[in-house]
Amino acid sequence: MTKLPFGRFSDGFKSKEKIDKWTECDNAYAEKNYVVSYPAFMEYLKDDELNNVNYTFDGKELSFEIMQGSKVLRGLVDIPNKRITAEAAVAKLDKKSIAAMRRLLEMNFKLNYSRFALKDDDTIVIKYDSDLDGGHPRKLYYAFKEVANRADKQDDLLTSDFANALSIVDNSHITHETEVHKETKYKYLIKWCNDFLARVPALEEKNLDGAVAYLLLNLIYKIDFLINPEGKIMDDLERMNSIYWKQGDAGTRERNREIIAILKEIIARDKAEIIKDFYHSVTTFAIARPANHNDVISSINGTNPNHEWYKNNGYMDIAIATVEYGLSYCSFQYGLPEITKGWIALMYQILEPDFFVEMGYGEKLYDPTTNQFNIPGIMAKIYQIQTESYNYFPYINLPGAGELKYTSLLDFLLSYTTAITNLNYQRAF
Repeated sequence: MTKLPFGRFSDGFKSKEKIDKWTECDNAYAEKNYVVSYPAFMEYLKDDELNNVNYTFDGKELSFEIMQGSKVLRGLVDIPNKRITAEAAVAKLDKKSIAAMRRLLEMNFKLNYSRFALKDDDTIVIKYDSDLDGGHPRKLYYAFKEVANRADKQDDLLTSDFANALSIVDNSHITHETEVHKETKYKYLIKWCNDFLARVPALEEKNLDGAVAYLLLNLIYKIDFLINPEGKIMDDLERMNSIYWKQGDAGTRERNREIIAILKEIIARDKAEIIKDFYHSVTTFAIARPANHNDVISSINGTNPNHEWYKNNGYMDIAIATVEYGLSYCSFQYGLPEITKGWIALMYQILEPDFFVEMGYGEKLYDPTTNQFNIPGIMAKIYQIQTESYNYFPYINLPGAGELKYTSLLDFLLSYTTAITNLNYQRAF
């Protein structure tokens, strides 16, 4: 299925060809046939659509480049000398900073396979090295993932926190959004945040802190999925999510307000500072763990019943939010197959029709002013999502137009999410 421009990347749903490459890699390594094992490992990592991995192999040395967001993991497998080395440039040390060096030292203690290091040209890198006997492909996968993910995350954070001492390096491969997309994403980021903030006082006055939490978490997850920011904003979203779910004595209202403070700080930033986090990048290693469809079913079934109280008491927007939450939660917490991301994108195309139109992603599927659904457009989208995933999930068949309810937005979302829980996600292989 074509990779969607929304949501978090997942590497947990490989094609049969890639799984066969892993088997080849694993078997060859067990026989110490490194000449076969390591090229097969690179082919396993390589996404032919994204062109995320480049390597050359002359029979003795395999040099590689692996894309991970704003960073590139570069390395060498030296078979004659039985060594593997890999590193990713994080930032340039323009002037000495005790605070920056201390941060790096502290982070070193949290790494399992790699370490931060300072090169002779004052470039800060994350490094990994091993002999071939300790370079089993399974270990290598997690080592490369650690180096790549940490480099991708820390470059923006370090250069933001220590702007007077550090500068960005090695990010020329990223693709910036068009000006139209940047402006549209900024517009809706601010709009969604302000709409939420305007709703909070009335809900708090009624002691509906759980309702505020639904709206707040949905907002975080929607920004992550649709705006898909990188850098500092992405870190802020993860921090806000962690605050809500952390163990402690703080009640729902206290956690809500702690998160809202961060939200207000984000939208108070200069527009240029926000927009710089809007760019496209190619990714090899996922952040979130892969989820099976039972995780999605549990999320939907766990929250859909909560709509009833809000609907019966006149809080229709909260009732809708409880149904949205079942899928929005999954979009943030899990690495999902493209077909599930497609279902989530379709939900948002109905909930946020103006955003999709202004971004140029398709026709309006729902008109909130008239409560009219574009049924042919919805069914065409469903057919497209299913068709593009047929080779991986051949038994999925979302119910037809007559089985989804179009009487109201709430009725549609309830019927749509319930239909998703009944899908057969059996794989073709």
